[in-house]
Amino acid sequence: MGNCSYFQNDLEQAIQYINKGLEAYDESKEREQIKYNLFSNKIFYLINSSRSDEAFLILNEIWPLRSKIDKNNGALLDLYTFRASLFRDRGMNEEAIQVCEEGLKIAKSVRRRNRYLDLLTILGSIHLYQKDFDTAYDRFHLVLTLDSDFKHPRRHVEAHTWLGILHNSKKEWNLAREHLEKAIQISRETPNVLSCAKALIAMGNLYAFQEQYAEAIPFYQEAADLCEKRYKHRQYTALLKKAYCFVKMGKTDDADFVDCLKTKLDLEIILRLKSEDEVYEIL
Repeated sequence: MGNCSYFQNDLEQAIQYINKGLEAYDESKEREQIKYNLFSNKIFYLINSSRSDEAFLILNEIWPLRSKIDKNNGALLDLYTFRASLFRDRGMNEEAIQVCEEGLKIAKSVRRRNRYLDLLTILGSIHLYQKDFDTAYDRFHLVLTLDSDFKHPRRHVEAHTWLGILHNSKKEWNLAREHLEKAIQISRETPNVLSCAKALIAMGNLYAFQEQYAEAIPFYQEAADLCEKRYKHRQYTALLKKAYCFVKMGKTDDADFVDCLKTKLDLEIILRLKSEDEVYEIL
């Protein structure tokens, strides 16, 4: 039921179902592993709701119990993936790298290619944060190479998006455009709203960084439209960047700019935030 709610764009309802499952769980009965799946899903939904602090607290509680989780239970590698990304987002790069390396060994031993690719992508993003462009580049391309049969398209979207961000940061515009176009194309065909929106925002950045603000706006708007139902935090990011373009063009009296600000203000009230826990460029 939690998964059903998630796919129906209702993350709050999804979390409520998980909470009911945890309340109903009986430690004295069999099927202990299901508890870890419930926790894993709750952490996932919280992260997707940009409630990463709550997710991190739960993960810290469950992390010491990871030795009790069956290696063939997907929840184990999910926890490694979440922990690595949360450490990364907090600037705890060495801790994140250690978690990635431990997770990669497990993923390889149980032949979970999807999680292996996820952890490789996170590892590449950590090196990108550290401006180790060559190592990051190698990790992202390794993701594409290891999934040459294209069984996991979302991982291609993420690898191409990160490569776009990498080339954007180096002002290699043509290479950035090539990777971001691939990411957007794949994500539209899959489809994957969250990944597509990130690629669209990165593409908007490609033009905005070159002061081509009018060209950037449609990408930010499409990202905002995609995220309206489920991912309001990412919608906010897209609108913030769109508003910036109008300001840089000196078109603050434009009706579209006014509508953008109104929607952005509504989101600030609803979400009580200034931005999301996500990175789109390396400065």
